Amino acid sequence: MSIPAHIIEQIRNSSDIVDVVQDYVQLKKKGKDYTACCPFHNEKSPSFYVSKVKQIFKCFGCGKAGDVITFIREIDGMSYVEALKYLGSKLGIEIPDEPMSAEAEVKQTEKESIYIILNWAKNEFKRLLTEHEEGKSIGYSYFKERGLNEESIKTFELGYSLPQRDYLLKEALKVGYTESQLESAGLISKRDDGSISDKFRGRVMFPIHQVSGKVLGFGARMLGTDKNAPKYLNSPETAVYHKSDVLYGLFQAKNHIRAAGNAYLTEGYLDVIAMHQAGVKNVVASSGTSLTVEQIRLLKRYGPSVTMLYDGDAAGIKASIRGIDLLLEEDMEVRACLFPDGDDPDSYIKKVGAQNFETYLKLNSKDFVTFKIGLFADEDSNDPYKRAELIKDMVASIMKIPNAIRRAVCFTQCAKALAVDEQMLITEGNKILLEMQRGDRARARREEELQENGAAESVQDLLDEINPPIQLGDPLLAAIEQYERESIRMVMQYGDRLLADDYYVADFYEEELSQLAFITPIYDRVYSIFRELMETGQLPTSEYFLKHPDQEIQQVAISILTVHERYKVSDIWFNKYEIVIRYEEDELKTHVAKDMLRLKLKNTDKIMRDMIQKMADSTEEAELELMTLLLGYQTVKKTIAEQLGRVVG
Repeated sequence: MSIPAHIIEQIRNSSDIVDVVQDYVQLKKKGKDYTACCPFHNEKSPSFYVSKVKQIFKCFGCGKAGDVITFIREIDGMSYVEALKYLGSKLGIEIPDEPMSAEAEVKQTEKESIYIILNWAKNEFKRLLTEHEEGKSIGYSYFKERGLNEESIKTFELGYSLPQRDYLLKEALKVGYTESQLESAGLISKRDDGSISDKFRGRVMFPIHQVSGKVLGFGARMLGTDKNAPKYLNSPETAVYHKSDVLYGLFQAKNHIRAAGNAYLTEGYLDVIAMHQAGVKNVVASSGTSLTVEQIRLLKRYGPSVTMLYDGDAAGIKASIRGIDLLLEEDMEVRACLFPDGDDPDSYIKKVGAQNFETYLKLNSKDFVTFKIGLFADEDSNDPYKRAELIKDMVASIMKIPNAIRRAVCFTQCAKALAVDEQMLITEGNKILLEMQRGDRARARREEELQENGAAESVQDLLDEINPPIQLGDPLLAAIEQYERESIRMVMQYGDRLLADDYYVADFYEEELSQLAFITPIYDRVYSIFRELMETGQLPTSEYFLKHPDQEIQQVAISILTVHERYKVSDIWFNKYEIVIRYEEDELKTHVAKDMLRLKLKNTDKIMRDMIQKMADSTEEAELELMTLLLGYQTVKKTIAEQLGRVVG
């Protein structure tokens, strides 16, 4: 479908990129802009910038950039139309939706088709839970028995799947979906004998949402008595669902995590829903998998701290310890809380009530050093071997912390708690660090041996085959491209600024650039757009190019206009020290003049070089003519150089 241009413009103008982006990352204000660690690649120091004034984002690390629509497309893997629909729904802007058949819908890309089918399945499971007799008597009754209220069932979009072998398959075929598409979405299973059945039969359904709210897959709990069937069943890996990258409940919890600065991390779907219902809404679950690095990095976007909630049995304790080290390695602040043996968050809330539950969390949540040492408090403290193992384990965990100051604080705390010498702990930590460095050196030596022996063409040869070494380009052409870029930047940034009465920067560049031809294709395209604007009596503005519908033009504009954004002079220079900083816009006449002279100088160099190359194959008469022209351009070059204050030999 196509969305009318005026509605697209309304969505762009009504969207605040800061409000949208902070649903996905934790932004910090820095001057007029906002910064964060980039959500598109792993980094320790923030290089991701969001401009509220320009309504754009830019990562100076990985290069990702764009407007609010581009951000939604990149972060959630949406199409252009899907991103507009998503933003429109957040803003309450109605988008005319031309009716489409199921056949037409699934002619989208594979991912878009899967999202459409999963959303249909979610709605069908919800309908079965609340409208179908069996769904109401079995599925709905189960949720009520577990203490869930209407609001929780609605918030988490819970549902029910009938026990019939192929009910969902038949319903999907009726509306136009195919067996292949249902299999790609993980909703049906095919056996070796060719028979097909619904994957989630006779189960209550827990939709697993993306951060934006789109359904990625399902978790399903069995309600029958089949001992051969697993109690919980998750969607298989698909083009949109990768369980190691997903946290259950994050869509509902993200704003609460940001507000609290802390996330509660538990294991089960019902733990999340029960805590949310009790008022503890900054809670997520690892979706039935062991905690992964990808899940931790996702969680870190919303807050720096995690409190792990686990059952008090042996399995829960082991899971806590594994998760703690992973969280520390990603520079998260880690606390942990164990419930009395036999209880999980869901059952404990039912026992003590919401208020007492929150009190229990506050009193029993411990920092990771106190928690890990406390796990062994009941063991024989006089056993030197067990004590030595505990000390070694604590040092290994502390050494996973990237921040040196935090490591030092933890070593001090650990030394006091275990009544050991702090320097001894630090020495052991340095040994671990040394072993890691030795391991790195050993890997480097193995690679050198492979190269020396020529085994399988060396590792570097294979890398070069995949990503060939960069070849140095023509310095003159590179310089021209640089100055073309600068001229385009001046047009974009200052085109609507006055240089004199009724004479704009755009007027100056229209006159001067008409004498030149751009050698860089993308800048030539921008120049053509600029000329079209001027011919229709419009002045170019940075906003026009930053919101240009052509994604390539928009990306160029963002790249050019944000090149100096990362490093800005603080207002303190003037407010405190009364040091006046001269900015480019303060001396615009000088800058535009010099910019054009530099571009003309390099273009003259290129013309002269081309002439010299032609002379080698020219007749004597043509050579003489070219020599005369060459001398003329040499005079032009000297004149330009003098105006720039340069000396030309």
